[in-house]
Amino acid sequence: MFARPWALVCLMIFGLCVGRSDPVVQADRTLVVYLNANANQSTKPIQFFKLELGALMRTAGYQLEWRETGKSSNDAGVATLVVLEMRGVCEPPNRDFASETVATVTLASTAVSDGQVLPFSWVNCRTLTELLASALSVQRSDQRDYLYGRAIARVVAHELYHVLANEREHSVDGVAKACFTLQDLMSSHFDFEESTLSRLRPQPSYSVKAVTEVLDDTASGR
Repeated sequence: MFARPWALVCLMIFGLCVGRSDPVVQADRTLVVYLNANANQSTKPIQFFKLELGALMRTAGYQLEWRETGKSSNDAGVATLVVLEMRGVCEPPNRDFASETVATVTLASTAVSDGQVLPFSWVNCRTLTELLASALSVQRSDQRDYLYGRAIARVVAHELYHVLANEREHSVDGVAKACFTLQDLMSSHFDFEESTLSRLRPQPSYSVKAVTEVLDDTASGR
């Protein structure tokens, strides 16, 4: 049985903001992220997203390397590899954006098969934009891309926690908690709690060939 979608991140009315944690180990483990983004994706939000995600994952001892899906690489022996899909265009809304009321929704998801968390995650860009629209509308234009990119990073870091820890459960607070709020996504600091950092360990290797075969099977409907 192939992986079924599994919702991991939701939103609630209230939440807790925590400060940035210090790294528990040296960032000497490589995490390769294959990014599959819309051809019309703006570059600035993604640049800020990568910077913020890199900072979050360094607290767990991981150094990120980025790849594009569909391009050849030499990552077959890499210990930890993840495929991340951006569904839609992740960017701050323009003035004509029609925002809908957001209560409890799915911002992102990671695949699970027979109880095993697989290294395939996606982000719902439309839902994220709807959630952030009102908060970003009062920000200066030069801050919107940064704040949006930082919000993406926090959502993706949550998914990476499930993949790296091979864990379906959540922490009480911080990036690995079950539900995010608008405050969590917009606050100055929102990080992994210490107990979560200790669980982020390398998982069995997923080679590029294996990842490619799964993506091909999914695309063909097998």
